[in-house]
Amino acid sequence: MRAQLLSLAAITAAALAAGCVGDTERQNIEQCVPGHVTFCACVDGSYGTQSCDDEGRYGACTCDGTGDVGESDTTGDAGDSGDAGDTGSSDIADDVTVDAVTDEGRDVVEPPDLGPADTDTTSDAPLGDRGVGETCAVDGDCFSGLCGHFSTGSWCTEPCTSTCSVDGWECFNRVCTPSDHCDLEAGVEGVGPGCEDARCGGCAEHERCEGFRFGRYECVCADGWMDSEAGCVDIDECAAGTGACDSGFVCANTEGGYDCVCAPGYFGADCDECPGGIANVCFGRGICDDGPEGTGECTCLPRYSGDNCDVECFELVPATCIGADLTTASLAGRELSGGDFTGSQLDGVNLTGTRFVEATLDGVSATGANLQDAVLSDASIAGLDLSLGGAVRANFERTTGAGVVFAGADLSQASFAGAALPDLEGAEATLVGANLTSAQLATCNLTSANLGGLVANGVDLRDGTLINATLDNAVLANGFAQNADLSGATALHANLQELNLFEATLTGADLTDADIRRANLRAATAIGATLVRAIAVGAQFIDADLTGANLSTADLTSANLTGANLTNANLSGALLNTATLVRVTWSNTTCPDGTNSDAAGSPSTCSGHTSP
Repeated sequence: MRAQLLSLAAITAAALAAGCVGDTERQNIEQCVPGHVTFCACVDGSYGTQSCDDEGRYGACTCDGTGDVGESDTTGDAGDSGDAGDTGSSDIADDVTVDAVTDEGRDVVEPPDLGPADTDTTSDAPLGDRGVGETCAVDGDCFSGLCGHFSTGSWCTEPCTSTCSVDGWECFNRVCTPSDHCDLEAGVEGVGPGCEDARCGGCAEHERCEGFRFGRYECVCADGWMDSEAGCVDIDECAAGTGACDSGFVCANTEGGYDCVCAPGYFGADCDECPGGIANVCFGRGICDDGPEGTGECTCLPRYSGDNCDVECFELVPATCIGADLTTASLAGRELSGGDFTGSQLDGVNLTGTRFVEATLDGVSATGANLQDAVLSDASIAGLDLSLGGAVRANFERTTGAGVVFAGADLSQASFAGAALPDLEGAEATLVGANLTSAQLATCNLTSANLGGLVANGVDLRDGTLINATLDNAVLANGFAQNADLSGATALHANLQELNLFEATLTGADLTDADIRRANLRAATAIGATLVRAIAVGAQFIDADLTGANLSTADLTSANLTGANLTNANLSGALLNTATLVRVTWSNTTCPDGTNSDAAGSPSTCSGHTSP
C-alpha cells in the first residue's frame, strides 16, 4: 500500500468535495451528501473517517488505532512507504490515501489564539495552514476535521457543546451556529435551530418541518394532529381508543393530546374509589366529591342525610325534603306536619291520610298523587300541581298559595273553606260536593269543571272563568263573581241568592229553576241565557243585556230591570209584579201575557201586558 501524506490544504479540498457546505468564517455546518466519507483527526494523532448519514450529517470519527485509514483491507502494506499504494479500496482512499502521521519527527505548528469572537480569517496562521491533529486552543478552530472556528477540544475532534461563547449563537448540528441563521445562499434551506420551519418555507399552525432523505423537507402535522382538507385537525385520542389510561381514570381529549382524569366515582391524585364502591357510589344516595382534587366525601341527595346518607328526609322531625325525589317513598298516613317539601317530587305517590298541617308544599309536583283524606290545612301550597290526582275528602282549609293546579283532579267533597288560592287552575276538575265556603279563588280557571252540589257560600270568584262549568245544585249564595265568565255554564237549581254577578257574562248559561233572589246582575251580559222558572225576586238587572234570553214563567217580582235590553226575549208567563221597567228596551219581545211587544205599534212595549 502506497503511503501518501496529504497537506492540510489537500485534505480541506477533499472534505469540501465530499459534500460539506458552510461559511468557514463563522460556522461549520456539516451538511453533506449521504454516503460520502471524509477524514477526521483521532486523539492519538492518526486519521479516522466520518460517514455522512441519511440526514446529511457526519457521524462520529471512527479510529482503528493503527493510524492507517487509507483502505478497509487491514492486511495491506500498512506503513511501507516504499511500496506502491493500494488503490483497490472502495472508499475515498481510492482518490486520496494517507498513512499515519507519528509524533516523532513532526514540526508542531502552534495555532494562533482565535476565540469565538475572533472572526478575522486574515490571521498570520490562516485556517489552511494548520496540520490535521494538531493541538488547538480551547474553543479553537475546526472545520471538517481540520482546525476551524468554534469547535472545542484539544484535537479538533469534539463537536461544540450546548454552550457557545458568542451571544445569539447556539449549538446546532455539532457546531456553533447563529440562532436565526437560514443559509439559503449555500443551498441549505432552514439551517439553524432558530429557523427550522424555514427549511419548508414556513409551516402553518399545528405543523412542523420534517426532514427526509436527500435533503428534502416538508411541513407535516405535529404530533397529536392529523391532516385534513381543512388543514391539521386535532386527533381525538379518546374516541380513537389510542388514549390509554389506567383503571380509575378516563381519557379526556385536549388539543394535540389527551389527559387522563378521574372517572366518575374516583377521587384524588391516585383516583381512588369513592365510598360505597364504583358499583354503588355513595350507596346510591349521594354524589361523590370526585376528581383529582376530590376528597371522596359524599354529598347526599335531597332525600337523604347522615354520614352514610342513610337517613331519609321525611324521617326527620320536622321533615326536611327540599327538592327531594320522593316518588318511591312510603308516605301514606305519615305525620309530616310542619315539614318543608318545597320543590319536591311526589308524582303518583300514595298520600292517603297523610298529614301536612302547616307544612310547606310550594312548587311540589304531585301529578296523579292520591291525597284522599289527607290533611293540608293551613299549609302553603303555592304552585302545587295535583293534575289528574285525587284528593277526595282532603282538607285544604285555610291553605294559601297562588297558581295551584287541580286540572282534571278529583276533589269531590274536599274542603277549601277559608282557603286563599288565587289563579287556581282547575279546568275539568271535579269538585262535586266540595266546600269552598269563603274561599278566595279570584281569577281562577274552572272551565268545564264539575262543581255540582258545591257549597261555596261567600266564595270569591271575581274575574274567574267558569265557561261550561257545571254548577247544578251548587250553593254560591252571598258570593262574588264580578266580571266572571259563566258562558255556557249550567246552574240548574243552583242557589245564587245575593250572588254578585256585576258585569258578569252568562251568555248561553242555563239557570233553569235557579234561585237568584236579590242577585246582582247589573250590566251583566246574559244573551240567550235560560232563566226558565228562575226565582229572581228582587234581582237587579239594571242595564243588563238579556237579548234573546228565556225568562218564561220566571218570578221577577220586585226585580229592577231599569235600562235592561229585552230584545227578542221571552217573558211568557213571567211575573213582573212591582218590577221596575224604566227604560226597558222592548223589541220583538214576548210579553208575559203572550203578546208581542211590536203589536202595540211604535214604540214597541209590553206595558199593559205584564200579567200572565
